[in-house]
Amino acid sequence: MYGEWLRVSPAELRRGQADPGTLWALVERAYATEFDLPEPPLTRRRWFGTEKVWDAFAYLLRPQHLPVSLVLGESLLPASGDWAPRYLTPAEVRAAATALAPLTADALLAAVDPTSFRREEIYPPAWGSPEELRWVADVLPDVTTYFTAAAAAGEAVLCWIS
Repeated sequence: MYGEWLRVSPAELRRGQADPGTLWALVERAYATEFDLPEPPLTRRRWFGTEKVWDAFAYLLRPQHLPVSLVLGESLLPASGDWAPRYLTPAEVRAAATALAPLTADALLAAVDPTSFRREEIYPPAWGSPEELRWVADVLPDVTTYFTAAAAAGEAVLCWIS
């Protein structure tokens, strides 16, 4: 399972609320173009994700009391086949970017008990060493860059687990 995001304009989000298939077409276009090497700079990428660490990253964010559910989104879009994305509005993306800006990987790690990952059954169930948790926390700078760029562009962000 992978955590994924797609930056969309407010107009694209409105169209997608009426016809979620139009959003899936944007996802497919991003997959087709942004996996080419070299990848576009993160500030210009529409698609980004946390890969398998989505649940662990969300768990690391919990003690930070972000104003929105960054990984899973806030609002549900109508399903499109097997795809049922959620989204953050442009205002929620701005709030997320603002909340992420002062955070550090060390602060994320310091706020949680490393043994709680197994006890809480955080996906994937392989956590146990500080090195594994560092790998999760080290996605923070890229996530911050991605959301800051989306906020600066006035975009919404689709959120889903694939």
